[in-house]
Amino acid sequence: MASVVQLPKMKCWVPVTGVPASGYCLRTYAAGTTTNQAVFTDAACTIPAANPVVLDSNGEAIIYAVSGTLYKFALYDPTNTTLQAGWPVDNVTIYGGGTSSGGGTTTTTEWQPSGLVPSYISGTSFSFPVAAGNVTSTYSIGRVLQTTNTSGTVYSVITASSFGTFTTITVTPYLPGGTALDSGLSVVNYGILSPTAPSSPQKSLISVSVTHNTETLVTGTPLTVSSANGFSISADTGSNAFGEYSASTGTFTALRSGFYQVSATFTLITTGVTFSGLTDLSLLSYGSFSNFASRFNTEVANEAKVQSVLSLVGYLAAGQTITLQIEATFSVGTPVLNIGYLSIIGPL
Repeated sequence: MASVVQLPKMKCWVPVTGVPASGYCLRTYAAGTTTNQAVFTDAACTIPAANPVVLDSNGEAIIYAVSGTLYKFALYDPTNTTLQAGWPVDNVTIYGGGTSSGGGTTTTTEWQPSGLVPSYISGTSFSFPVAAGNVTSTYSIGRVLQTTNTSGTVYSVITASSFGTFTTITVTPYLPGGTALDSGLSVVNYGILSPTAPSSPQKSLISVSVTHNTETLVTGTPLTVSSANGFSISADTGSNAFGEYSASTGTFTALRSGFYQVSATFTLITTGVTFSGLTDLSLLSYGSFSNFASRFNTEVANEAKVQSVLSLVGYLAAGQTITLQIEATFSVGTPVLNIGYLSIIGPL
């Protein structure tokens, strides 16, 4: 499996106890072999480090590597005789801004080794050693795990995490039809993205409700659904976090390029109204959405309310906009908005 190197400083922990691997020995090989392959003590990658690299009192070492080089790393005890549980890790990916002449840099992969030996409980649960203490803050509900089992690599998501004498983790397969844990469970890696405060970009979410206020529909004249035109618009808690939707103009302006799902449901009160032509809910767009109209069913006689629903996916480049309009054609009375809902989610 591909693993993680933090350059220029690498840190290792003692399996089971989880304490820094003070004085431990890190052997560095060419990926997939037991042939020594040097790391370096300087950013130009001209001075090879000793092999093994002896970690300091914090379990750390400053090392450099040529960009694009693949390694196998093995952690041994301070006597350089006992291979530690969970090691070696192979196909360590090293890449970044360096060149073949040195000065390599690296970024982490998405999986962080736990450094702890798990104890298998069932196909959906395991525990960490008593000496590891309470690690529920790291192994929290929603975090994705990559584990090594007899069956191979298994991906799962944490559904429960508790600490008593030791930390117990409950998981479910991450993908539909995924494989369960088995008694050969030996390695646990956790995803570097936290489920509570992830660094990945969040999707845009617009969820607003629209009710009648002072808006007035004029026959044959499109009216943009906005507070400036008299509609009462309120956003659901947590939506519009990026400020992409303006209630005053009724305009959504995409912050990022991508495909967006747009859904809207609007109901008009039609008591005393005689319709004399088409009455539509229209989506106006400057992206790949074509101008789309969904008709209110005004052909049914004596209906007190009529409804229009639209739902579609389209592409918006950053800075492109979409708006909603209502256009009604009538000869007697005036239709009035009852209620409407608009949701926009993306990029998908």
